Amino acid sequence: MAVAVSAIRRDATALKRVFCTLTFSGTYTTGGEAPTVGWLKALSLSSLLKANIDQGGNGASDGVIAKYNHSTNKIQLYEGGAAVDSPMKELTSAQAIALVLQAEFIGDGN
Repeated sequence: MAVAVSAIRRDATALKRVFCTLTFSGTYTTGGEAPTVGWLKALSLSSLLKANIDQGGNGASDGVIAKYNHSTNKIQLYEGGAAVDSPMKELTSAQAIALVLQAEFIGDGN
Protein backbone atom coordinates (compact mmCIF):
# COMPACT_ATOMS: atom_id res chain seq x y z
CA MET A 1 0.00 0.00 0.00
CA ALA A 2 1.18 3.50 -0.68
CA VAL A 3 0.62 6.29 1.82
CA ALA A 4 1.60 9.80 0.82
CA VAL A 5 2.07 12.58 3.39
CA SER A 6 2.24 16.32 2.93
CA ALA A 7 2.95 18.78 5.75
CA ILE A 8 0.35 21.47 6.40
CA ARG A 9 1.91 23.29 9.37
CA ARG A 10 4.86 22.77 11.73
CA ASP A 11 5.49 23.73 15.37
CA ALA A 12 9.24 24.05 15.98
CA THR A 13 9.54 23.48 19.75
CA ALA A 14 11.87 20.94 21.40
CA LEU A 15 9.59 18.26 20.01
CA LYS A 16 8.20 19.00 16.59
CA ARG A 17 4.48 18.95 15.87
CA VAL A 18 3.54 18.55 12.24
CA PHE A 19 0.01 18.73 10.88
CA CYS A 20 -0.29 16.73 7.70
CA THR A 21 -2.53 14.93 5.26
CA LEU A 22 -2.36 11.14 4.97
CA THR A 23 -3.43 9.77 1.61
CA PHE A 24 -3.87 6.00 1.61
CA SER A 25 -3.97 4.34 -1.80
CA GLY A 26 -3.44 0.85 -3.08
CA THR A 27 -3.83 -2.29 -1.03
CA TYR A 28 -3.72 -2.48 2.75
CA THR A 29 -1.21 -4.66 4.60
CA THR A 30 -2.61 -6.39 7.70
CA GLY A 31 -0.82 -5.02 10.75
CA GLY A 32 -0.71 -1.47 9.39
CA GLU A 33 1.66 0.93 7.73
CA ALA A 34 4.86 2.01 9.47
CA PRO A 35 6.20 5.51 8.83
CA THR A 36 8.95 5.24 6.25
CA VAL A 37 12.17 7.23 6.13
CA GLY A 38 10.57 9.14 3.24
CA TRP A 39 7.58 10.11 5.39
CA LEU A 40 9.75 11.30 8.23
CA LYS A 41 12.03 13.26 5.89
CA ALA A 42 9.02 14.93 4.24
CA LEU A 43 7.80 15.98 7.69
CA SER A 44 11.28 17.04 8.95
CA LEU A 45 11.17 14.39 11.69
CA SER A 46 13.83 11.88 12.68
CA SER A 47 11.42 9.73 14.70
CA LEU A 48 7.71 9.57 15.44
CA LEU A 49 6.57 9.61 19.07
CA LYS A 50 2.83 10.19 18.78
CA ALA A 51 0.14 10.51 16.14
CA ASN A 52 -3.33 11.96 16.45
CA ILE A 53 -5.52 11.13 13.47
CA ASP A 54 -8.62 13.16 12.65
CA GLN A 55 -11.50 10.87 11.77
CA GLY A 56 -13.58 13.81 10.51
CA GLY A 57 -15.17 14.07 7.12
CA ASN A 58 -12.05 14.67 5.04
CA GLY A 59 -12.43 11.59 2.90
CA ALA A 60 -13.06 9.22 5.82
CA SER A 61 -15.65 7.05 4.15
CA ASP A 62 -17.25 3.67 4.38
CA GLY A 63 -16.79 3.51 8.16
CA VAL A 64 -13.00 3.19 8.02
CA ILE A 65 -11.20 4.36 11.18
CA ALA A 66 -7.43 4.98 11.41
CA LYS A 67 -5.51 4.39 14.65
CA TYR A 68 -1.83 4.83 15.48
CA ASN A 69 -0.53 1.77 17.37
CA HIS A 70 2.28 3.03 19.63
CA SER A 71 3.61 -0.45 20.43
CA THR A 72 4.13 -1.39 16.77
CA ASN A 73 4.70 2.15 15.43
CA LYS A 74 2.13 1.59 12.68
CA ILE A 75 -1.06 3.22 11.46
CA GLN A 76 -3.80 0.61 11.31
CA LEU A 77 -7.16 0.84 9.54
CA TYR A 78 -10.35 -0.63 11.00
CA GLU A 79 -13.93 -0.99 9.87
CA GLY A 80 -17.04 -1.26 11.97
CA GLY A 81 -19.24 -4.32 12.20
CA ALA A 82 -22.74 -4.47 10.76
CA ALA A 83 -24.38 -3.89 14.15
CA VAL A 84 -23.85 -0.72 16.16
CA ASP A 85 -22.31 -2.61 19.08
CA SER A 86 -20.10 -4.87 16.94
CA PRO A 87 -16.36 -4.60 17.55
CA MET A 88 -14.09 -2.88 15.07
CA LYS A 89 -11.98 -5.22 12.97
CA GLU A 90 -8.79 -4.48 11.09
CA LEU A 91 -8.97 -4.38 7.31
CA THR A 92 -7.71 -7.52 5.67
CA SER A 93 -4.46 -7.81 3.78
CA ALA A 94 -4.61 -6.84 0.11
CA GLN A 95 -7.91 -4.98 0.60
CA ALA A 96 -8.03 -2.01 -1.78
CA ILE A 97 -8.32 1.35 -0.02
CA ALA A 98 -8.49 5.00 -1.03
CA LEU A 99 -8.65 7.29 1.99
CA VAL A 100 -7.54 10.82 2.89
CA LEU A 101 -7.20 11.85 6.55
CA GLN A 102 -5.64 14.71 8.50
CA ALA A 103 -3.12 13.91 11.25
CA GLU A 104 -0.88 15.54 13.82
CA PHE A 105 2.52 13.89 14.26
CA ILE A 106 4.78 14.64 17.21
CA GLY A 107 8.39 13.57 17.08
CA ASP A 108 12.05 14.43 17.22
CA GLY A 109 13.25 16.86 14.58
CA ASN A 110 16.13 16.37 12.19
